[in-house]
Amino acid sequence: MALTLSSAQILRNPPKDYRPEGWKPSAKNITINVDVEPFEMIKTLKFIMLWISYWFGTTAGLMIISQLKQVAIELSGIESNQASLLVSLLGAFNALGRIFWGFVGDKISREKALTLTFLTCLIALLMVSDAYFIQSVFTLGVLLIGLCFGGF
Repeated sequence: MALTLSSAQILRNPPKDYRPEGWKPSAKNITINVDVEPFEMIKTLKFIMLWISYWFGTTAGLMIISQLKQVAIELSGIESNQASLLVSLLGAFNALGRIFWGFVGDKISREKALTLTFLTCLIALLMVSDAYFIQSVFTLGVLLIGLCFGGF
């Protein structure tokens, strides 16, 4: 908190019509800003669908985070100290996912990145659910769920 608050003091908004030198937006990157009040926004189908999408996506990560050590020990037969390490790795992949999926979204568009995140999470959940005795598949599935959770 101390670092965030002190670092925020040096941030300044750019002038109103600021454009980086030599930057010319392509036609597909130009968006039209529409002012909508918050209560109007939450009534739109687009908002509702986006909220539901993120709710489902984050649920997978929250289920794994809260129960991973016990699940890894009981279902996959991973030793206790290795299961603890897996919990730590899950956190690292969660942090990495925030950067990774942001980068992917910048490259292929937010909608495509979100779709890819969902597909990856679906595959990872299937890997975890079917890999009771295959520790490497279980571990890879868990790490992919952490990566996706960071993206969500």
